[in-house]
Amino acid sequence: PVSPVAQVFRAGYVELSKVTQSQPSTEEGSLHDQLGGFENVERALARAANAELTTLEQSTPFLGTTAAAAPFVGLFGTVWGIMGAFRDIYAAGNANLATVARPISEALIATAVGLFAAIPALVAYNSFSSRIRVLDNEMRNFSADFLNIIKRHIFKKAA
Repeated sequence: PVSPVAQVFRAGYVELSKVTQSQPSTEEGSLHDQLGGFENVERALARAANAELTTLEQSTPFLGTTAAAAPFVGLFGTVWGIMGAFRDIYAAGNANLATVARPISEALIATAVGLFAAIPALVAYNSFSSRIRVLDNEMRNFSADFLNIIKRHIFKKAA
């Protein structure tokens, strides 16, 4: 896979090429034309960064939902199992270990399964979210540097 920063560069470079080919040289072009070209490159960089972020964030909602919902599914199973234990106690007429052990162990298995799903999902969600934030910052910093370079070297006569 191509780096998101490389995709941002590609979009900026393609737009810069279009702008410099479609405009007269910087000596002949008006200040407005030159700055308009700069803004076109700026928009192209922003669009590319937004598209990359959208792609990167596609799987994170599923992980976040799994991390948030799985413990509740486990809790539901726990409550269901405890209710079964009480039902068995009522049916047996006494509360001995043989009566409650099976439903309570099933309830604890439900809790464990919920946590088994939630904990890795939460770790993955936090890891991906952190990496996405880093890539977002890298794309923003690259865009700023790219714009500074082209403003200094390509559009310097416009200032």
